[in-house]
Amino acid sequence: PFSFDSSVAGVFWTLCTGGCLVLPPAEARRDPARLRTLIRTEAVTHLLALPSLYGLLLEGRAGALASLNTVIVAGETCPAALAAEHLRRVAQATLFNEYGPTEGTVWATVHRVEAQPAGARVPIGGPIPGARAHVLVPAMNVLWMPDVVRQFSGVDVAVAVRTDRGLVTPVLRGVDRMTVSAAAAAGRDLVGRARSGRLLEEELVGGTLTVTNLGALGTEAFAAIINPPQSAILAVGAAREEAVVSAGRLEIGRVIHVTLSVDHRPIDGAVAAEWMAAFLALLEQPLRILV
Repeated sequence: PFSFDSSVAGVFWTLCTGGCLVLPPAEARRDPARLRTLIRTEAVTHLLALPSLYGLLLEGRAGALASLNTVIVAGETCPAALAAEHLRRVAQATLFNEYGPTEGTVWATVHRVEAQPAGARVPIGGPIPGARAHVLVPAMNVLWMPDVVRQFSGVDVAVAVRTDRGLVTPVLRGVDRMTVSAAAAAGRDLVGRARSGRLLEEELVGGTLTVTNLGALGTEAFAAIINPPQSAILAVGAAREEAVVSAGRLEIGRVIHVTLSVDHRPIDGAVAAEWMAAFLALLEQPLRILV
């Protein structure tokens, strides 16, 4: 059947890549014990489930899930307690949170879940739409120099990383030429080396924009200070459920607050507003990031 739901449409990709689908019978779909047995007997390697259902699967014998190497949760917020239980009981499987801030981001936002600090939320993750916005609004991709405003053709984006030794902002270079998956992988590498103190000196220099995200710590909205000599910084808060108006009706929606700070010497307010509009459009229509 034709469907916009990723859990159904994803069947197509599994078949195209030579995978073998294991579909539980209707009477087993609400029975965690039968699902665990099916995973064990069929040696299932990849599981896509609602966080609430996966939580029930984890309540049984851990050995029943020993064949799993990848678990994707989507459709609901992934609780930090669920991530901790997964890492404790099914540590051999990589856990991905595919829950995005909007329905349209289901295939464009994914976060590889690792151990979280006490009280932290599981990040929703995502691509770097700020890089694409720099391509759409090149007047933002500039630096203020003593005698001239320098404009760049390529996009280098710094990512704020909290470490035991303080905050560092390693630079992801050439993001505009990367695929979403390549940018995500390069970002994870930078963050990992930043936290282990293995960054190179040249990786801390450059870029015109920094992205800083306090959403994992539960901060809903904040304004960040520009990291000189860069010209802008984007502060990303936590996604949460709020009352929103859609087609004249009041509904519950996922809302994420982002705040852009710019250096008004090289960047006019109108240019910043144009960039922000492009950035928000990419969040709402994430497939444009791939174009």
